[in-house]
Amino acid sequence: MQHGYTETDKSISLCLGIYRYGFIIERFRKQALQMFDEVIYLIKQGEESQSEEGFPIPAQETSRDVFANEKSIRGNEFYMASQSGYTLEVMFEVYTLDYEGETVIEYESKRYRIVRTYERKQDEITELICRVYGSGLIS
Repeated sequence: MQHGYTETDKSISLCLGIYRYGFIIERFRKQALQMFDEVIYLIKQGEESQSEEGFPIPAQETSRDVFANEKSIRGNEFYMASQSGYTLEVMFEVYTLDYEGETVIEYESKRYRIVRTYERKQDEITELICRVYGSGLIS
């Protein structure tokens, strides 16, 4: 009596394993692509300076677009912020590698101030918790 797998059984098992592994990767890839379906502009504000003559030089802004996922503010965070006197509007998820300490986001013709960030190390995503910046409207 022979125990174990035949060569055909091993080949079938290997093919099924490769198929399952490929299926899992494809499924993960689709989830990742679906997750980041919005484009936001991360804006870094420079510092105001002075010319040699002593005149103020306005701060320069630099912006770049990144893919993000728009999320709702969690209930407890929303209520804690309102007790502190401000309203949180929206949260964006971005890849941690894409975030470089910017303080303002532009999204759908509105500007948001980044109030807090939270880096999720397990999936290399950073949450950007935001409130409306000024009037929020872009002139």
